[in-house]
Formats: sequence, C-alpha cells, structure tokens
Amino acid sequence: MNYIVRNKITKTVMTKPVRSSLAHEICSKLNRTSSNQKYELAPVSESAEKLSNVLRPMTEDEIYAVKNLTGINYSPGAGHSDFVNSMLLKVQTNDLNISEKQSAYLWFIVFHYRAQISDASLISKAEKNKAY
Repeated sequence: MNYIVRNKITKTVMTKPVRSSLAHEICSKLNRTSSNQKYELAPVSESAEKLSNVLRPMTEDEIYAVKNLTGINYSPGAGHSDFVNSMLLKVQTNDLNISEKQSAYLWFIVFHYRAQISDASLISKAEKNKAY
C-alpha cells in the first residue's frame, strides 16, 4: 500500500504516493525539522493514484516556473535537471500537458532550489503548491 505525507493542520499533501517505509522516513524528517508544523501519513487508494496520472493543461505559473529553472545549478545525480529539461522541451514545443505528479515534482524542485531563484513570488507559489 502507498501513503502520502500531509500537514496535520492544513491537510496539504506534501508527497506523491510512496511506499510505506519511504513515507515514514519523510514524515519523521519533516516532523524533526519543522518546529511549528506536524505531519502525518495517510493511505492512498489505487484509484487516486491512477487519477494523478491524468494529464491536464499547464498553468501559467507552471510554465513560468519551468522557464525560471533553466539557469539553476542542480545537485549531481538527483535527476532534477532531466525533469526540468523535459518540461522545458514540452513548453518549447507547445505540448503544455502535465500530470498532478509532475506538477507536484515541479513545485518541489522550485522550492528545493529557492536559494538560486530571485523571484520571491515564484518561491511563494512553490511554498503553497509543493507536495513534498
């Protein structure tokens, strides 16, 4: 069974569906590092997981985020640059479809590399939209 990690207060989902052991690890790390927020595990039904693979049009904010991630120095071996490059190619070829999982990962990357992004409004949007 897969789980998500979510904020206990706001119920904001912090992760994509992941296996139990990884969800426990993420939840415990978030609880250790966050003094004013508490996180919990929630089981995910298979139908919800399948739904997250449905493509939808990218929002203007997502397109803007992809374009702003082009000059980032990525962590070696993390795979973030591969994902951003694939999203940038989609934007350049006007294939503007994205799944909820991809959207969540995009906002995670923006938030993760926020120190290298100068646009405060983009970082604020990432903080609201990230699912990790």
